[in-house]
Amino acid sequence: MSEPMFSVIFLTWNPGNDILRSISSVRNQSFEDLEIVVVDNDSSDGTSDRVRSEFSDDDRLRVIENDENLGFADGIQVGIQAAEGRYICCYNHDTTFADGYFETIANFVSEDAVWTTARENHRVSRSTRCVRLLSPLGFSVPYDVEPLSGQAEVNYLPGDGVIIPRRIYEGVLNEVVFEDRFSPRCEDVNLALRLQEAGVSLYAILDTYSIHPDKADFYAPTVDNFLTLLGTTRARVRTFNANKRFGRAALAAVSLVSHPLSIYFRSLPRPTASFSDRVKTVPHQE
Repeated sequence: MSEPMFSVIFLTWNPGNDILRSISSVRNQSFEDLEIVVVDNDSSDGTSDRVRSEFSDDDRLRVIENDENLGFADGIQVGIQAAEGRYICCYNHDTTFADGYFETIANFVSEDAVWTTARENHRVSRSTRCVRLLSPLGFSVPYDVEPLSGQAEVNYLPGDGVIIPRRIYEGVLNEVVFEDRFSPRCEDVNLALRLQEAGVSLYAILDTYSIHPDKADFYAPTVDNFLTLLGTTRARVRTFNANKRFGRAALAAVSLVSHPLSIYFRSLPRPTASFSDRVKTVPHQE
């Protein structure tokens, strides 16, 4: 096929039938100017064969098999390097999409910015569209954007749902989206910081959303979650230091007392009014 508008990239590792639902969600869209790239991180559940068999009639689909589990950053980079689209879109292997998702983002995106959309993350809410913003302490916090429309300039991009123009991928990011030297849940923070340092604007599209059926409850006040928070805090400190954001690193380090109270004992997602206080939302202009 000729150069598509979007390269929709899924990274898989033993996803079961989740990846079939994700691909079907793309195929069920009315928008067709895209390719689907599945990168399998050496699954043991027959993912590659299952995907090829289920969607053998779709020449927009390619499956790439890694010989070993390369992790998130290096694994999805294999798919990014193979992508042929004008925009590179990265998603988890269980992400699905609202009706009209790709048609909507096609009407918004431009090559001078990096994009994401609202998300319905079941870890936070099963019915509310949210956009995450990076707090002064260095953690991503979900905000309810259900009543809003248009686009909002943000300071954070989730790894699941980032949309990168090829021009920025090649000219600004030097063909590396997620750097493997950063810990999980920090590669996306590092990406946002790199883009901001280069003067690239980051926008969230509020008129559509992806759906991530994450079952993990990181927000419950448990010992395991607190230990996870400790590890994430350390990783965020390193990420800010690596990007020479030393003040942000210090705030993240001292947040071990305040942040658990903020996360575990305040309701999520944060209200729409709080989102509007932090960022400016502008209507989409055709």
